[in-house]
Amino acid sequence: MFLKKHPLEQKRPLTLVNVQLLESLYHQLPNSMKCILGQLLFCIHSCCRWKDAQRLQGLWAEKTLIHADALSSKTALSAEARTRFLPYGALGSGVNGHDWGADWIESRMLEGLESEHFSLPSFSERSCSWTGNPMSASEATYWLREFLGSSLEPFNAHWYGSRSCKTTLLTWAGRCVQVSFSPTERRLLGHHLEPSMKS
Repeated sequence: MFLKKHPLEQKRPLTLVNVQLLESLYHQLPNSMKCILGQLLFCIHSCCRWKDAQRLQGLWAEKTLIHADALSSKTALSAEARTRFLPYGALGSGVNGHDWGADWIESRMLEGLESEHFSLPSFSERSCSWTGNPMSASEATYWLREFLGSSLEPFNAHWYGSRSCKTTLLTWAGRCVQVSFSPTERRLLGHHLEPSMKS
């Protein structure tokens, strides 16, 4: 029965056109939507899983570079690793060259999104307010598809989800012909270490 189940399909990475569209859309949105789209863009540009981005503790901008510290991650298995900050970095100017990063951090402050337990709560469209629960990866997938809108064919929308954010830059680096990324560099870009590299 296990062999007859539906095969697991990986979410596809976003295209350059998709990311350009998201970055262009960002500046047209109200603060609450900027907080959601900004977190998706952060995940794209830092090769970060949605759940790991929900563990962000410190978040600050240095010119167009966004710095963040996340407490724990999927790959943190030991007790020591779960109590050590994992640094993330993302280009706040993205692929369009227009800074969204500093504005995202400011929008978060204006919305009062400074929680110790998770970085982005669910958003209730009915009451137009934040809830007390963390936004799940499935809700982030809904928002990503909503922001991409008509650029996605309805029958292809299921190919994209919050997991697409992590795989986008990794796929681009793997396919890049102008700059050659070694397997080690691509592994580091995805926040993985070789077994021999522990510190």
